[in-house]
Amino acid sequence: MTQIDAGRAPACELARHVLLSTGMATGMATNREIARAGFVAGGLLAPLTALVSWLRRSRMFHPVGVSCWATVRGVDGEGPAGALGARLPDRALLRFSGAWWKRRELPDVLGCAIRLAYEPVHEKPRPADQDLLFATVRRPWTTPFAPLSTDQHDYLANDYYAVSPFDFPGLERVELRVTPDAPSPGGADRDERLIAAISAKTAGLVLSWAPYAGAFRRPDPERFSPLARLTIVGVTSLDDEALRFDPFQAGLGIEPVGFVHAMRALAYRASQRARPAGVNEPES
Repeated sequence: MTQIDAGRAPACELARHVLLSTGMATGMATNREIARAGFVAGGLLAPLTALVSWLRRSRMFHPVGVSCWATVRGVDGEGPAGALGARLPDRALLRFSGAWWKRRELPDVLGCAIRLAYEPVHEKPRPADQDLLFATVRRPWTTPFAPLSTDQHDYLANDYYAVSPFDFPGLERVELRVTPDAPSPGGADRDERLIAAISAKTAGLVLSWAPYAGAFRRPDPERFSPLARLTIVGVTSLDDEALRFDPFQAGLGIEPVGFVHAMRALAYRASQRARPAGVNEPES
């Protein structure tokens, strides 16, 4: 899939890219309509995301985060998932963040963004990179209740879900999950606790996949199979404000599909354009 910068592409080009990247431009009519509806809904939300990002001088959601380096080891297996695991890159960039609050650890949803990369990792994705976005939300309709089941004081005390499905190379629709090995040691806040876990060499996670259960069914933990093990080895010095994750960056062929992913296109674009440029990124 050709890389496109969701923050800068013209709307018509972005619409075509979203329909293609979600696998719905040539699929069943129902799927095409779902994608188009999501794209339209994102267009309606775009002014709001732009306004909030401009007022906050940061992302609307997940405004402040901590980014880390991780090593990646694909889990041996058979079939398409095993083949994908075997060709995963050996490095990754992770960013943990709270969804709403910048510094306070009040009830919230937490996020974990992952960039799997063959080349040296950069603030913006490169053509071969795969960006995957996760949150402590299992399904879109569970979002209002997710803060109640999220431990906002510890990034590594929560499971993270990709919320909406993907098309996997050689497989039908799947869903993804990231599961930490163990909670973090003690610390003054969740950033310090994460750093303590890295220092103790206990900051490991498992990236897993399962057949998609459907929009109105919660993911069944028993159906997930491991795809890769990620070991966090350090905190990066990348500029957090310049850091851009693109949900449509699918260098490994893990393609986002469905209403929510399509809705993100214009909403993300508007938010990114309204944000201030990062230290290493010139204002356009």
